[in-house]
Amino acid sequence: MADPVTGRGAAVRLVRASLTLLALAAVAAPFVLSWRLHEHLRSVAEQETTSPGPLPADAVAGWRGLAAGLPDRAAPVVLTYHDIRPGGGGPYTVTPQQFESHLSALRAAGYETLSGAELAAYARGGPVPRRSVVITFDDGARGVWIYGDAILARHGMRASAFLITGMVGRGTYYLSWEEISRMAASGRWDFQSHTHDLHARVATGPGGRTGSLLTNRVYSPATGEWESPARCQARVRADFAAAFRAFQQHGLPRPALFSYPFSDSGDGGPPEPSSTGTTSGAFADRMIKDSFVLAMSNHASRPMPPSRRSSAAQEYERLEVRADTTADVLMREVTRRVEIPPRGTPLEDHERWTSAGGEPVRPGDFPLTGRHPQPGHDTYRYAAYAPYSSADWDDYTVEVQVSRLAANTNTASLHARIGGREPVAIRLSTRTAQLINGRSGGGVLAEHPLTPGATHHVLLTVRGSRIVALVDGAIRLSAPSRHGADNTGGIALSIVRDGAGRRWPVFTDLRVTPGGSPGPAAITSTVTPGPPRRRG
Repeated sequence: MADPVTGRGAAVRLVRASLTLLALAAVAAPFVLSWRLHEHLRSVAEQETTSPGPLPADAVAGWRGLAAGLPDRAAPVVLTYHDIRPGGGGPYTVTPQQFESHLSALRAAGYETLSGAELAAYARGGPVPRRSVVITFDDGARGVWIYGDAILARHGMRASAFLITGMVGRGTYYLSWEEISRMAASGRWDFQSHTHDLHARVATGPGGRTGSLLTNRVYSPATGEWESPARCQARVRADFAAAFRAFQQHGLPRPALFSYPFSDSGDGGPPEPSSTGTTSGAFADRMIKDSFVLAMSNHASRPMPPSRRSSAAQEYERLEVRADTTADVLMREVTRRVEIPPRGTPLEDHERWTSAGGEPVRPGDFPLTGRHPQPGHDTYRYAAYAPYSSADWDDYTVEVQVSRLAANTNTASLHARIGGREPVAIRLSTRTAQLINGRSGGGVLAEHPLTPGATHHVLLTVRGSRIVALVDGAIRLSAPSRHGADNTGGIALSIVRDGAGRRWPVFTDLRVTPGGSPGPAAITSTVTPGPPRRRG
């Protein structure tokens, strides 16, 4: 039988303990609430509003002038930013005032902004939108919430942020999930993928070679060995799964767009064992194309603007905005990337020519046209006309005259479908015309002797699955050409001389027209090409 006295003592002790806990809870409650408030404030930084400032009338007029004559509907131009902070902070960080001026310039020139979902819909074959840009931010830096969001709101524009989901909430540099939630709720932002935790550069080979952790096998300098292909592929699969899981857990739609870390597509490591069937870079690329509508890069081996050609390849090249990008520079670059139809007189359109490295050039700056020839010891010159704006060109005719050819010392070439998978070119010397495969080291597709002369006239028609060239109104050369969305593109010119003291050929009277075909009445000789042969 229980002792009633002992039972009463236990009850008293229990009551006292409960009262003590309640008292402690009452004392601790303000501290807990304060801690929670502190954590909330730490995870949601206070936004700062900047003043837009007045816009100079001459600047606005200049921005509008750059856009004058461009089509109202065109493939969008995709811009890449990284962070926004007062005073900058590196080559990829813009100030709030810069970002404000960029959006002011775009709006003054009549540009709208597209969301990530709208860009994906266009890439899937949707209608061409009104003249527009897609504003993207890589990495998920906190400056886009603190400074960029209010500027977007003021201009009624939208943007896409590419998150490294494994870095969200780490330190003070990256966005928190609470900030991301508020941004998504505003309707101004959508969120895309920049990997979960593979945004890093690692050793990819001896001699200090480095590359993206996503697209390369890791090299160990200590052992001189690379990680196995199987381990590399498992790492990529796990990262993609973690990124998608993070989006789902935080109530965000599954991302449709992906951005390559460092624009590095890999394949810089050792040869893969034949049993794997693919390189590490190719495996990552396949994973990306299977998991997303589009992959984004800031640097591509060939122009890949948001065109139908690039949509077929599921990869778009963006225009990278840097700390030194003024509003004027931005508008000139955006204008140069807006698609244009295949017509006009390109040699008079000085602003749209680029070098082999993609840098802007003017025909007068090099001897392609014979104007203002410059001294130099080089033996090769090349310039492409509007390679981004002409990415979807197909079914067009180019007419040009080539002069100052010299026997056995120089040649001139007119290239077509540049940036496509199989570009072509017609190459002229004083005595010979050749249709050649335009890729590096490509073979001769067709050729025919010409009446010797320093000047020849060319009419080149790019249509469907054949390329036809009419030289001097008499010689017709034709060759099959790959036809499809991945083999479109505009024109380029190149000239070669065999020594620094030799003269350059020049091009004049260059004209592009849509459609067209050389008339059969003028044809005196047709070359049916045999198997391509390598250039000598």
